[in-house]
Formats: sequence, C-alpha cells, structure tokens
Amino acid sequence: RDRSPSRGLGDVYKRQVQTNHLVSIKGDSAAHRCTLSGMLSRPEKVYIFISGTYESYLQKIEGEWKIKHRIVHVDNGANFIDGELAQHIQPFMQWMTENGTII
Repeated sequence: RDRSPSRGLGDVYKRQVQTNHLVSIKGDSAAHRCTLSGMLSRPEKVYIFISGTYESYLQKIEGEWKIKHRIVHVDNGANFIDGELAQHIQPFMQWMTENGTII
C-alpha cells in the first residue's frame, strides 16, 4: 500500500513509474536516453498517465556533470488537460504547484 500523504487523488490509488536508462560516456561528454511509462491504478481502471522518452546531453565541468540540452518526447501529454485522466491528474498537479516543484 502506498503510504505517502494524500494528494487529492482519492482514497485508493497506486502510482507506478517504470524507466529504462542507457548512458554513453566519451571523455567529458555523455548522452543519456530514458524511456518511461507511468500508471495510475484506480478501482475502476488503470490509466497510463505518461509514456515517452527523454534524451539528455551532458558535459563534465570542473568535475561535475551538467545537462547541456534535454529533449522530451511525451506520447500522451494531452491527457493531463483533457479526457478522463485529467480529473485524476489535475488535483495532483495542483498539489505539486503548492508543495513541490514542477520541472
């Protein structure tokens, strides 16, 4: 059972995010690719709230890796705004706006 504080998503929910990472390092440069999918399980249905990839290009500067550029590809980003998933995601996004950081 998810024991994190309620974020307005209802009494019964479960969030799962799966990621796969591939990193290629050449000297002081690196490329990182991540595929991800996120699911929200509700009593009535399992929703896929995000599916996509992102690619990051990094540079090592003074011993620390810094992101130079990131490209994000989201297959179903419109679900956050419209559709049946929006009613479950919008309270969470509101909670994040008030209590967290949205990047």
